[in-house]
Amino acid sequence: MKKIAILLAAVMLFGIVASGCTTQQTATSELAVHVGSEPDIIDPALNSAVDGATLIVHAFEGLMTLDKDG
Repeated sequence: MKKIAILLAAVMLFGIVASGCTTQQTATSELAVHVGSEPDIIDPALNSAVDGATLIVHAFEGLMTLDKDG
């Protein structure tokens, strides 16, 4: 019984290692973020809801940067 358990563990370990060894490259990357309800407005100046703020942060993230002073 102990030999079967060791063999099964070795096969499972090999399967985990082999599944991570892929050479196929994907052309695009996609990140899905679920924020709950659809926000009423996505204008940063007019928004006051949390669900809209989450979407705004993700949408405008590449457009803003912080300098050394914050």
